[in-house]
Amino acid sequence: MTDKEGLIIQDCAIGDPGVWIHGINSELTNKGIFQNGDDFEEIYAFEHDGLINILFITDAVKLDAEKLEAWRLETHSAFKGYWLSDYLGEKFGIDKTTSRKEAEKPSLRETLAANAQKSKELYGDGAPTQSALQLEETI
Repeated sequence: MTDKEGLIIQDCAIGDPGVWIHGINSELTNKGIFQNGDDFEEIYAFEHDGLINILFITDAVKLDAEKLEAWRLETHSAFKGYWLSDYLGEKFGIDKTTSRKEAEKPSLRETLAANAQKSKELYGDGAPTQSALQLEETI
């Protein structure tokens, strides 16, 4: 997952994750962050440190990165937004130059695998279409 970048919104346990996804996509559209009618399509929900989080992969989306960063900073107190690369470094000790074996903390894959069932129990059929298990396979 160190070859991708994304935006992580933390503590999304209240409400349907589909509502969170629609809300974030709508907010970023309304703020003029998305370009050419684009929005996030590669999206994953996962649990870490007792929080339900949603990862929006930014790589394949046409957006204004400067506006997205400004929005992330402005809304940090509400959404606790992190860049995926920062999150991996801070929470798991992984960066683009650290191999998984070098990291002292469990990998994102291990954490997602351990929590995939719990996510299913929390959200049931309301889970995002792309699951934590699919994310696990890409790491």
